[in-house]
Amino acid sequence: MSDDTLDKKTLVDVANDYSSFLKIDFSKDVTMVRQNVEDMLTRLEEFQSVLEMVQSEAGTEQMKQEVLARGGELDALCARVDRLEGLVQRVEYDVTAVEVVVQRAESELLRDSRAGLHKLIPTFFKKKEPSLGSGSGAQLAPFEAPQIFKTTDFFPPTAEEPS
Repeated sequence: MSDDTLDKKTLVDVANDYSSFLKIDFSKDVTMVRQNVEDMLTRLEEFQSVLEMVQSEAGTEQMKQEVLARGGELDALCARVDRLEGLVQRVEYDVTAVEVVVQRAESELLRDSRAGLHKLIPTFFKKKEPSLGSGSGAQLAPFEAPQIFKTTDFFPPTAEEPS
C-alpha cells in the first residue's frame, strides 16, 4: 500500500475513533431532566394549592369578622323574628276568639229570625218545635268586641316611623 492510502486509512480510523468519543447519548440525560421538570411542576402545583387554601382561609377569616361585626344587627333581626312569631300566635288566638263570637251571634240571630218567621205562619201549619231560646220576647245580647292584639304590642314604633 502506498503512503497515501495508508494515511487515508489512518485518517479514517482516527476520525472514527474521535467520532465515537463525540457520540453522546443524551436520551438518559433528557429523561432525567424531564423527570426533574415534572417533579418541579408537581411541587409548584402543590404550592399553588397551598397558597389558594391560605387565601381562602384569609377570606373566611374576613367573613367571620364581618359576621361578628354585624352580630348586633343579627341579634336585632332575631328579636324581630321572635316578636313576629309571637304576633302570629296572638293573631291565631284572636281569630279563634272572633270565630266563637261570630258563631254565637249567628246562632242567636238564627234563633230570633225563626221566632219572627213563625209569627207570620198560621198556627195550623206550625209544627211544635223544641224551644231554642227564651221565646219571642227575648232581645239580642249587646255585642261586645273581643280584645284583639295591637301591632304596637309586638313592634313598638321607632323614631324613624310615624306613630
